[in-house]
Amino acid sequence: VFDSTLNNELQDNIVEFLYETPKTGTNNYGAWHLYGVMHEGVEKGIFATDYLNDKLKFYRKGDKVNIRKEEVGGKTVWNVLT
Repeated sequence: VFDSTLNNELQDNIVEFLYETPKTGTNNYGAWHLYGVMHEGVEKGIFATDYLNDKLKFYRKGDKVNIRKEEVGGKTVWNVLT
């Protein structure tokens, strides 16, 4: 289940990965990447875009990162901070 609280701009989202790799698949919109994470004591799912997946795919179960949505030059970008 995707939680929209991770969509808030300029908000720190400290998450801990619950699995070694994301679940993946394809649908009418293309490839999808679902990461299971613990966020603020609650298990949540993050559907990562290809761009965000390229940043998250190196982390494994137990790793903690800060996923932050920011606006840069009029575009929305996801930053992953360790």
